[in-house]
Amino acid sequence: MGSIVSERDVVGRACCVAAPIAFGLLALALGQDANWDLQNYHWYNAYAFLTGRGDLDLAPAQTPTFYNPLLDVPFFVLAQHAPAWLCTFVLALAHGFDFVLLYALSRVLVPQWSRIARGGGGALIAALGVAGGGVFGLLGTTFYDNALSLFLLSALWLVCRALAGGVIDLRTLAAAGLLAGAGVGLKLPTATYALGLSIACFALPGSVATRLKRTTTFGLAGLVGVLAFGGFWMLHLWRHFGNPVFPYFNDVIGSSMALKENYRDTRFIPTSLLDALALPFRSAFNPYLVGEVDFTDYRILLLIVAALVTGAFAALRRTKKAGPDAAPSAPMLAPALRFALIAAAAAYAAWLAVFAIYRYLVALELLAPVLAAALIAAWPIRPRTRVAIGLACALLLAVTTRTSYWNRVPFGARFVEVTAPQMDPNPMVLMAGYGPLAWVIPSFPAGVPFVRLHGYGNELRDADSGLARIARSRVANHSGSFYLLFEADDVALVDEVLARFDLAANLAACEPIDGNLNGGLRFCPVHRTSTSP
Repeated sequence: MGSIVSERDVVGRACCVAAPIAFGLLALALGQDANWDLQNYHWYNAYAFLTGRGDLDLAPAQTPTFYNPLLDVPFFVLAQHAPAWLCTFVLALAHGFDFVLLYALSRVLVPQWSRIARGGGGALIAALGVAGGGVFGLLGTTFYDNALSLFLLSALWLVCRALAGGVIDLRTLAAAGLLAGAGVGLKLPTATYALGLSIACFALPGSVATRLKRTTTFGLAGLVGVLAFGGFWMLHLWRHFGNPVFPYFNDVIGSSMALKENYRDTRFIPTSLLDALALPFRSAFNPYLVGEVDFTDYRILLLIVAALVTGAFAALRRTKKAGPDAAPSAPMLAPALRFALIAAAAAYAAWLAVFAIYRYLVALELLAPVLAAALIAAWPIRPRTRVAIGLACALLLAVTTRTSYWNRVPFGARFVEVTAPQMDPNPMVLMAGYGPLAWVIPSFPAGVPFVRLHGYGNELRDADSGLARIARSRVANHSGSFYLLFEADDVALVDEVLARFDLAANLAACEPIDGNLNGGLRFCPVHRTSTSP
């Protein structure tokens, strides 16, 4: 069990080599990514970070302007030099490496099945993981949830491998913590998984002192990972905005640059305990309860059902063994599996309380078939019956899964292609509405400032607080020309937003922005409606 893939598992090893290439080719068949988040901030944030234009623009990517840009930098740099198709191929490779880690976890958590047909059983389990309705739609996209899962799955594999070998040492926990923390530093929503792993560390057998030592080791290493990959950005936000996770949790932190609100998207969070308990069952049949895209996936539901059945078997087993003369029996679940289940359950509970947005749960969707298979394989029934049930579940997932591929466009020469319009001297581009606009900024002349007058995190109700106050000052002190960039669907907001700043747009003179990701952007000249400078 010391290596990820055994040389004896010829089929499994071949699948692990082929999976990244296969997913890269499949992503090419699906087309180039043009998702909303890419247009809104993934492209712009890397550009702004690399060119140091943070003080020139004002929140052009709305609230995500303030996300850690480090995650977006490698792809942005690649896309400056490589054709669009190659960029997409590279993005899809991460999904193939998810397959490799799931295969490795299957060998640790369900070895009796993973080694069937020279590793073919493990390859099947891993394939079920990467083919989920939620995660498969992310193939070749800049959402990165199926790339950050590599940190989390690697951390889990390290600990589970050590537990399967009978020894769990602090160095292993530190390495796992560092990996989990790195994921959190790059993207804060992965903190739910790091929390789940921390709770699972404390649940490992041992004295209270030993448990605290293990959990502290994992936690401190995790903190190092967070600071290594996200500390520089938290410090930047603290210095400029008085909030290291600006604008989130500002109801507690109290930065004057934003309203005293938490700014989290709470639309999907259950409002009662009953709703929370029912959500995994209801959302399996109505994905709009946990997101904004239509898909079908029963993996997490299957895992929950398998866990409930396992609990029933365990309770029945304890009942039969009860009595003063009953001999102690071996635990039904192996230590590695117990650790993984506790980590998954705790992460799910944290996700439910903080987000309940399905895209932040895809790492658990990836893992669910491995955990469900391990549970079924541990049931105290005939081996052939267990295998039959496992195959029936695999078939159920294969025929019922349905995914959404988000927004795709045909491949061009470059990943982002924009022709900037002509402008008068000394221009300032204003932005309004909720549409994703910032992706065009790198194609404009480098010295042109972009100021968001309205959008997520800067609503009309904000009046002169925070970002709105700065926007008003920037507009009042600008002595050159003005232009407005907005999405055509937001035209009804234009007059109201501009009126707050004593401005008006010449909508009859609007022209479209020629770009490959979104043809609905409009660019219009703007003039002052007062005699103020």
